[in-house]
Amino acid sequence: MSTQISMFWGTVTYEFRMQLHRRALWIVMVLLIGLIFYWQRESILALLFQLRGSRMHASLSPDEAIVSWADGINRLLPIAVGILLADRFPRDRQIKIDELLLTLPAGQSTRLLGKYVGSLCATLIPPTLYYCLGLGILLVQTHSLALLPTALLAFVCIFLPGMMFVGAFAIVCPMFLWWPIYCFCFTAYWFWGNLLSPRQNIPTISTTILTPLGGYMSQGFFGVPAYGPEIQATLLSGFASLSLLLGLTIMILLIGCGLLKWQRS
Repeated sequence: MSTQISMFWGTVTYEFRMQLHRRALWIVMVLLIGLIFYWQRESILALLFQLRGSRMHASLSPDEAIVSWADGINRLLPIAVGILLADRFPRDRQIKIDELLLTLPAGQSTRLLGKYVGSLCATLIPPTLYYCLGLGILLVQTHSLALLPTALLAFVCIFLPGMMFVGAFAIVCPMFLWWPIYCFCFTAYWFWGNLLSPRQNIPTISTTILTPLGGYMSQGFFGVPAYGPEIQATLLSGFASLSLLLGLTIMILLIGCGLLKWQRS
């Protein structure tokens, strides 16, 4: 057991450092955040600074604003997270260390979970810093730390579940699917299954509890309608969406562990 734990934390540390030091991580995230800010600058400034005359955000309280901020981050940044994580296992094969890793005493499940936790944590640092930037702006305006509990809950209930869901699929699916194809399919899924309004008369799952945007948690837990397609959520449907996302995350990781064991055998 101690060997497994040591190997797990060793894998987490290695993957975290490798991912954190990737130039592509910071370049892609900074460029995407910059583009999002440019496209949505009026809405973002109205949200964070509570500007007068904003029809969209003028009536929001600071608590509602931080929840909406988490919703906004979850709209497009998960695309970058999924793409940046999709090459983790293909990279091992490319640099010829895949067979070496198979000889280590740690099980393949330990390797997969360590890679998932370490690389996901590193990839989430830029979006988390972006989230904290918005939180800091709101804290300066409110002159109170009373906003922190809501900010933490929004981070845990809205921001993290969707990112964990995206990260699990991005780590496991390229094990059996060429990663450029996965990136294309994932990006197409994100726009179709999360951002496409049903009013376009195209079948979509964007208003179901399966969407990782966090809209059901946003409205069900905090009473704040999420960006994107309108969702009429209750507390129960919020818990259902959260449970489904976490359950699917665990399921895909278990499938990945099974695939690695099958490949080794």
